[in-house]
Amino acid sequence: MLSRPHPIHGWIWLHPSEWRATLKRQIEERDRLDDPHHSGPAPAFTEWVEQKQLPQLAVRYRKQFEQRIADLMLQLQNRQTEIERGRLDLQPEAAQLAKEITKLSELLQ
Repeated sequence: MLSRPHPIHGWIWLHPSEWRATLKRQIEERDRLDDPHHSGPAPAFTEWVEQKQLPQLAVRYRKQFEQRIADLMLQLQNRQTEIERGRLDLQPEAAQLAKEITKLSELLQ
């Protein structure tokens, strides 16, 4: 089986066993939520990913994290250029990109 994208952070390609464990956790958290009207990942799953899994993945998938940061930096530079040209509507997007860059950089330290 080939690597598969992470269910929340699709830019991380997980090895098959890690992907299966992540999917299993997602299903368990969905079932614990017991809300047939809820859509998207269960809040407990999202919290687990952000608090526990991402720091571990940053160690095992360092190159993917570094590539993601490089891609985000390029996007941020492009947005900043557009903002300087008068596209002030792109400021929230630029702030979000900067926030993600900071978060991922901190995980790699």
